Amino acid sequence: MRSPEYPLIEKGADHRVNGDGPIVKAVSVMVARSIHAQRFVSAGDGDRDAAERQAWRRNFAKARQANLIGAETDKGLELVWLIAA
Repeated sequence: MRSPEYPLIEKGADHRVNGDGPIVKAVSVMVARSIHAQRFVSAGDGDRDAAERQAWRRNFAKARQANLIGAETDKGLELVWLIAA
């Protein structure tokens, strides 16, 4: 059984944080968003796309606040990566 993080790691590329920090497997925030959209299941009523957007914003903010993910913009590309516990 694959871990829930596997798609991010599988699609990630080596990225040196802040140009001189540790090397992490980072993905474009849009790649992470597409994985979220694929896994999202709505309650079955209302606008699914709007519900997914709201869930993305909420989950992304929670993950940042809990230091579960790191993020930065590098050469115009917004990148995110998992932070090891």
